[in-house]
Amino acid sequence: MRRIPYIFMILLFAASNLMASQNDIVRDTSKNSFFDYIGVSYGHASTVVLGKQYYDYDYSADLFEVLLTRRIHEGRWFDLELSARPQLNATQVEDRKGIEFGINVAVSAVLSRGFIRPGFSIGVGPHYITESLERQAEGFIFSDNFRFFMRMHLSETICLSPHAGFRHLSNASLKQPNDGINSFIFGFALEYKLPQ
Repeated sequence: MRRIPYIFMILLFAASNLMASQNDIVRDTSKNSFFDYIGVSYGHASTVVLGKQYYDYDYSADLFEVLLTRRIHEGRWFDLELSARPQLNATQVEDRKGIEFGINVAVSAVLSRGFIRPGFSIGVGPHYITESLERQAEGFIFSDNFRFFMRMHLSETICLSPHAGFRHLSNASLKQPNDGINSFIFGFALEYKLPQ
């Protein structure tokens, strides 16, 4: 788990280089970008919140995501967005460390105007976990997420978005046991709004 901050810094560096190169491409070709926002996100999922254990099992994960977001509908009050979120997560199941990786696709509704734009997202996607609990087999699973977020526009192009939500992991009964893993998510995202 000590390497996690280094991995996150590498992801931030890679994303910033991607943002810079994307900005140059858009400026040089004068074409609109396919994505409206690109960014990185860090979150922590846990069965413990403020010292209280909410489930009869111990699970936590450091969640590292790349965010690729496209606005699919502009409304008077709310915009709808579609995001692809590839992930590489470091997990701790009871006293064992493991890895989880996959991709989620999320639909978000976000306030269309203002410095602070609240919103929520619902996402699902295939993942793979290397550790198991008595209640959940390792291997192929689905990750379902529900998040509230606050997108704060720090400048015309940079946004900071703290988020909180709920996460459920299970494998649709492809392998037993399949009682699922539930956890709470807290984190933040740093996003770059691409030129339009």
